[in-house]
Amino acid sequence: MTIGKFVYTRLTGEEQAYLGRAMERADGRNESDDLYCGLANLNHFVPVAEGHKPTVEQKIQMLDLVNGIRRENGRELRDYTRILRNIERSRDVAHLASLFVEATGVSDLAVFGEPLIERWCDLDDERVEDLSAEDDKVTAAALGWRGIEGELPVEALNNYRLWRRALDADDPDAVATYEELRAGDRSELSLTALAYRVDGTDEREVLTGIFGPFWSVAQDVMTDTFMDRMEESPHAQDRVKGRLFYGCPAPTDVTLIRQDAVRRITDRELLSMKPKSGRVAISRTDHVCHDSDLTIPAGERHLVSIEVVNDETRTTWHSLAACWCHVVLEDLSFAKALQTQLSLL
Repeated sequence: MTIGKFVYTRLTGEEQAYLGRAMERADGRNESDDLYCGLANLNHFVPVAEGHKPTVEQKIQMLDLVNGIRRENGRELRDYTRILRNIERSRDVAHLASLFVEATGVSDLAVFGEPLIERWCDLDDERVEDLSAEDDKVTAAALGWRGIEGELPVEALNNYRLWRRALDADDPDAVATYEELRAGDRSELSLTALAYRVDGTDEREVLTGIFGPFWSVAQDVMTDTFMDRMEESPHAQDRVKGRLFYGCPAPTDVTLIRQDAVRRITDRELLSMKPKSGRVAISRTDHVCHDSDLTIPAGERHLVSIEVVNDETRTTWHSLAACWCHVVLEDLSFAKALQTQLSLL
C-alpha cells in the first residue's frame, strides 16, 4: 500500500470530496489558488482534464506527491503546513499531518527539525474576527435551545423532583411553597409551567422551597427573559459561566462543551494556554486533562506541556474542553467544574 492510499482510506468522505475540489482548483489554470501556489509551481500537481473530476486514483497520487514534498530536503514546515491546510477542509491540519506521520513512521520533528504544532495561516485580522463571530453563533446554537430542564444543574433538578414527591405526599412545607405560586392547576407543575407560576411571587422564597440552595442558578432560567433569549450567545454563555462558577453544571453542559470544543478550538488557541512549553498532539492512548480532570480520549487533539520545575521534568496534558473555557468563557478556572459527575434521582 502506498503512503497516499494509506492516508486516503483514513479520510472521511467529506475530506475525500474536499481534496478533489482542491485539486480541481489547483489544475494549473487558476494561479490565484493557494494549493496551486504551493504545488503547481514545483510541478507537483496531478493534471485533471478540464470539466472532469479527479478520480480516486488521482487523489491517491496527489497524496503521494504531498508525501514526496514532505521528504524533500530543504522544504520548510510552513510550506508543508500551507499545502495540508488547503487539502483538508477543517481549520487546522493536525489530523491530516498525523496520518502522514503514521504512514511513514517518521515524525515531523525528524523531517523538518521542528514539530507541526499549529496551523500556519495568512488570514488578515478582519478575517480572523469574522471566523470568531461565526464561531460564536454556532456555539450559541449549541448552548441554547435546551429548555429549562436542559440548563438546570443536577442538584437543582433532584431538589425539584423531591419537592414534587413531597407535594404529592401533602408535606406541609411543600404545600406551603405551592400555595405561594400564582393560581393554576396542581397538575401544571412541569418546569416550563412552573416558570410562569413563579413570576410575580417572592421568587427567592419560592425557588428556595423548590430548588433548595440552588435557587439563584434556577432563577436564571425560570424567567420570561430566558425563554425569549435563551439562544443568544451572551446570555447562553453567561448562564454556563454561572453554573460552572458555582460548580454545578447542567447534565448536558459538559457534553455540549466538549462537542463544541472539538469543532471550534484551533491549534493556535491550544498553544495560547502554554505558549512556551506546549505543543499540539494526538495520542494513541487516553490522558487526563490537567485543568479539568476529564479524560482526553485517544485520537483527540490536545496540548502537551513539558516543563522543568526544580530540575524535574513535568508533563501535563490539556484538553480541548479546558481550552474552550479559556477562549469562550475567558477563564480557564471554569474547567475545574467540568469534572462534576452526579446522577439524577
